[in-house]
Amino acid sequence: MKIGVRDVPDTIQLKHWKALVPETKSSQRILVRNLAQMAERIVIEADALVTELADEGTRHPILSTIRKVITSRAGLLKRAAEQVS
Repeated sequence: MKIGVRDVPDTIQLKHWKALVPETKSSQRILVRNLAQMAERIVIEADALVTELADEGTRHPILSTIRKVITSRAGLLKRAAEQVS
């Protein structure tokens, strides 16, 4: 799925997200706030899912790799949001 004009996750910047909403200050602020909240929440949910899978006996090295990617991309979103705040 494209965000703005980008579809490679590591190349998506805040300006690409902003292209999805009207150019009003309130829309932009709401977007940034929602992105920061989403980034925070997705890390918590990823941790919970890995724990749940482990509790059910599902353990695989790829889960750790996916978890690291989620953390990295969520961190990019949070840092971008902080620059605007």
